[in-house]
Amino acid sequence: MANATPSIFNDVLGPIMRGASSSHVGGAFRIAKLIRNAHGADSLDSVLCEFDTFGTQAATHVGHGSDFGFLCGMLGVELTDKKAADIYETAKTSSPKIRFDVVPMREEDLTLHRVTVSLKDGSRHCWDGVTSMGGGMVEMTAYDGYKISMNGDYYEIFMKIKTGGSLQETEAKAKEILRPDYVSLISENSARTQAAWMGRDVDNAPASGMALLEIKSAKPYEKEAVETLKNTLSPEEILLIDPVLPTLSRAGLTVPFVTAEETLAYLKDHPMSFAGAAALYEAERGGTSSEYAREQMREIMNIMKAGVEEGLHGTSYEDRILGPQSHLIREAEKKKRLAADPVVNRIVESVTAVMEVKSSYGVYVASPTGGSCGCLPGTLVGIAKALDLDDETLLDGLMAAGLTGVYIAHFSCFGADVGACQVECGSAGAMAAAGIAAMMGGTPEECMDAAAFALHAASGLGCDPIGGRVEVPCLEKNIMCGVNALAAANMALAGFDKVVPLDESIQAIANISSILPFQLKCSLECGLSVGCTSRRLEKELAEKSVLKT
Repeated sequence: MANATPSIFNDVLGPIMRGASSSHVGGAFRIAKLIRNAHGADSLDSVLCEFDTFGTQAATHVGHGSDFGFLCGMLGVELTDKKAADIYETAKTSSPKIRFDVVPMREEDLTLHRVTVSLKDGSRHCWDGVTSMGGGMVEMTAYDGYKISMNGDYYEIFMKIKTGGSLQETEAKAKEILRPDYVSLISENSARTQAAWMGRDVDNAPASGMALLEIKSAKPYEKEAVETLKNTLSPEEILLIDPVLPTLSRAGLTVPFVTAEETLAYLKDHPMSFAGAAALYEAERGGTSSEYAREQMREIMNIMKAGVEEGLHGTSYEDRILGPQSHLIREAEKKKRLAADPVVNRIVESVTAVMEVKSSYGVYVASPTGGSCGCLPGTLVGIAKALDLDDETLLDGLMAAGLTGVYIAHFSCFGADVGACQVECGSAGAMAAAGIAAMMGGTPEECMDAAAFALHAASGLGCDPIGGRVEVPCLEKNIMCGVNALAAANMALAGFDKVVPLDESIQAIANISSILPFQLKCSLECGLSVGCTSRRLEKELAEKSVLKT
């Protein structure tokens, strides 16, 4: 699930959200929002969201928040809205009626959803092959049996049209009238093949003599142009879908580099800091400016700093395993019960504070995911506190972390249900290591080496959450990877030999992801997840949980 040209603010840092897991909450929210956009809130009568029996979300969709995110997206409640905390109660009396089920789909795809919507006009439509890829990124690959490709990074139009005329002429007319970035016409035959491959050849194969026109644009469509196209093609159905990602894609998109090796080659002729290279990359990726990229990061930085302070002041939420603990570090320091290392202690308390905000349904930044959301902000904010570093230095660290995440997203992914915890906390630790090195004035190569050291130490890290929640051992792994990031940065800054460069280190992680057993990928079927403590907590939480749909 690698991405050819990731965006820092699409793939790496974000979404800004509430809830347990970005793969579950953020991904499900965006899936539901796209479908709500497509059909229109007022047209929806009922919605069925199904998870694959053989996939990881069969066991985790409640405790990790897929249901929560989907309900918010389908009912039009943003994840940052305080109303999100009451979404289960809201859904009981709201329209459309939404329910969830677990059914057999395709065993080889561990993250599959299927969403069937019933409209008030009596029609029924199926969004199949829907995948949450980690960090809130999604892919939707079939609509009513037609093979599509939608990620939420374009303004899209779907048109069902009769195939009596020339399909090439139909495509040409769409291009002429709308001048979009891309047009794809899926014929009836290819759609029926797709439907059969998805195991949906009976219920959702397209009607005979119909084709689907999928149109993508980086800019909103002009209403007059859309009306002209409708009048010209006389579609049987038309869906207009707004994007859900902060950074849009476009035709002819190019970036100056997308790997660590390419970055070093570019910087030989264009010397700049690693943070500067990150801002340049995102400016080219998003069609904006380096200054705008830094301002986007400043917003994220402020949310991260606020999250640390909110956690340290104490959080309250009954339906969780761990209560507030971040304050215990300072209290123990005052009693001289801890090893005298203020930098490490600031990392531990800050990482814990962010994780406590997450588990109490406060607002945080997935960085790169919800399960790993404490490592990066807690580590960098904690070090900035301990060393009295200013916001611009912290901002440089976050930019450097963001570009490191781009390299990881290019070769690998961030979803534990795809690559286990090595791609969540392991990636966050690598990003934090690069960020620390940048904050200490390290060269771009030193920042990359720091990230490589951190990844080497986290390779093969499994995901085995206790009680079906994203709390334990997630907290320990976030802290471990944060402290590891400090050691990795110091190793790089001191001149240690990393031996294996960053790109190759990321590819090694991706290779391990491909061969790790399903049980290690957030399945709740191994390790701490299957111990007697986990089973006892799972039962206790289920009895008092508000996470019921």
